[in-house]
Amino acid sequence: MKPGLKLDILALTFRYSAHMALFDSMSKRLELRELYMQGWYQLDAELLLSTTAESFIFDDPFEPEPVKREMLVGYMHRWDQRMRASGGDNQWVLTHQTRQDRDAILIDWEWWEVSGTSLQGAAVVLTSDAGVLLERITYFDRDFSMRDGIRRSNFS
Repeated sequence: MKPGLKLDILALTFRYSAHMALFDSMSKRLELRELYMQGWYQLDAELLLSTTAESFIFDDPFEPEPVKREMLVGYMHRWDQRMRASGGDNQWVLTHQTRQDRDAILIDWEWWEVSGTSLQGAAVVLTSDAGVLLERITYFDRDFSMRDGIRRSNFS
C-alpha cells in the first residue's frame, strides 16, 4: 500500500465517523421533533412534555405571556378549547415546511391551518438534543377586521 493512500483512508474514515456522529445527533433532534408533533396531534400532555427541554418556551400572541414548560399542559387545554370554539377539532394541515439543522439546532418553519376554520399562521420550532426549545406561532385570518377601533377576529 502506498503511504499516501493510507493517510487518505484514515482521513476518509475520520470524516465518515464525524459525519455519522452528526447524523446520529440530527436523528435525535428529528425524533424529538416528530414526537413533539405527535403530542400535539394526540393532545397527549405526557408525550409533549417528554420532548421539551427544561428551558422550553411556547410563544403564542393570544397568551398574556410566553408559556413556559410547566405551563404547557394548561396551554394545551386552552388551545384545544380555542380550536373547538372556532369550529375546528385539532386537525391541522402543515404546508410550506422548511427544515435546517445548524449548530446542533434543528429549525423548522411551517405554515399551519386548522381544518374546518379560517385559523392559520406561521410557526418556527427550535429543537436541540435536549428537546424542543421554542415554538413561536403567528396568526393570519382573512376574516380579521377593524371595527370601532378595536381589533376583532372570529377566533378571539
